[in-house]
Amino acid sequence: MSASTYAEWSKDQLIAKILELDRQLDTRSSKDTQSSCENELTTQKKLENSSFHKNDESNKPNQQAALPAKKVKPPRPFQLEKTIFLAFRFAYCGWDYNGLAYQTEPTPLPTVEGKIFEALLKAHLIESPSTCNFSRCGRTDKGVSAMGQVISLNVRHSERRPIVYCDVLNRILPPDIRFTGFAVPPPGFNARFSCKQRHYKYLFTKNYPGGTLDIDRMNEAAALYLGEHDFRNFCKIDASKQITNYNRRILSSKIICIDPATELYAFDLQGTAFLWHQVRCMVAILFLVGQHLEPISIVSDLLDTQKVPNKPIYDLASEFPLILYDCMFDDIEWVLPTDDETTAPRISKHLYDKTYHQWHSLRIREQIASFMVDAANQRVSQYGALQYTGASVNIGEGELKSSKRYVPILQRARQESVEVVNERYKRKKGLDTPTNSEECSSAMNGD
Repeated sequence: MSASTYAEWSKDQLIAKILELDRQLDTRSSKDTQSSCENELTTQKKLENSSFHKNDESNKPNQQAALPAKKVKPPRPFQLEKTIFLAFRFAYCGWDYNGLAYQTEPTPLPTVEGKIFEALLKAHLIESPSTCNFSRCGRTDKGVSAMGQVISLNVRHSERRPIVYCDVLNRILPPDIRFTGFAVPPPGFNARFSCKQRHYKYLFTKNYPGGTLDIDRMNEAAALYLGEHDFRNFCKIDASKQITNYNRRILSSKIICIDPATELYAFDLQGTAFLWHQVRCMVAILFLVGQHLEPISIVSDLLDTQKVPNKPIYDLASEFPLILYDCMFDDIEWVLPTDDETTAPRISKHLYDKTYHQWHSLRIREQIASFMVDAANQRVSQYGALQYTGASVNIGEGELKSSKRYVPILQRARQESVEVVNERYKRKKGLDTPTNSEECSSAMNGD
């Protein structure tokens, strides 16, 4: 039919023609689909019959062809064929970690040891944290950093191709944890019990909002810590340790200037061992002396357990500025990342580059923060600052704790005695005899 014929049709005739053509098209598509499906089924049956006769000579009914199974060897469990007992020295910035010690329960932040164990496992240097004879020198709390922390453990050893342990671990660990050396320790070495001396530094600025610390008074008070004393009034009591001996020997105690330009100082402290939170308690009292809130003699009063048998309640110094600066051992010679003269320069450079990047990032942030302080100071210069009429106590990290009035340490409420706390814990746990006090006291090193 020609196009001129449709030109003479009415609208209703055209619509009727279109509907008829649609019905014819649908009928044709249905027939084509049915034919295609029948052809596909026929082809599939032919293939099945062909495969059946080809792969099964017995021609048993209902038997299907099967592809040969691929043999997969089960994964071979990782095992250390040979190990060596080593001590490692490392540093870390603690402000992004939930403390040093590995925890079996989830923590708000990762722990330093958790990251170290992850690296050791990833490098196939240990099989499990529980089977590597692990020990640490001094436990540090959340936020506390370290420059000379030490651990000891058994790690994989290869005589054919020596393992560059520090470099291997540093390439896996985050940049704020750096291994700086290792050593083959003497027989019977234990990172905790073999440590002869621990060195702490607590950083602070001379000036703080609303005042200036008296460094001379703080130095005079710090000297009173020297020697062996009962430090039960300078620690947090942990009844689970059942400690009865709170005597500790302080070898060096003084205030030193770190940077005269910025008036950055540090409480520099060295001793054979420390109780839980001991360093932060000692710093807290020095801050009170430096603010002229307490007399210098407060240190001697708190060290006299006859005069002050129970610890008065006072705030700890902030954890953030505290550093476990070094741990000292006898008969230990630390080897830098490698003792191989051919690879030492490359590995040392990698260690420096990563550490420098970490420092540079923090230095830039410090400068940005200083710009913000300058901007805030301009507002103070323009409008003035409200003078607080109560008492403000410096607890470190530039943070002040305010109260309506200051209550002298010796007039404050006291905590329960060590004996009462220990006895209540023993009754609760059904313990007949206390744990060895010397071993427990050694276990509570650091903050």
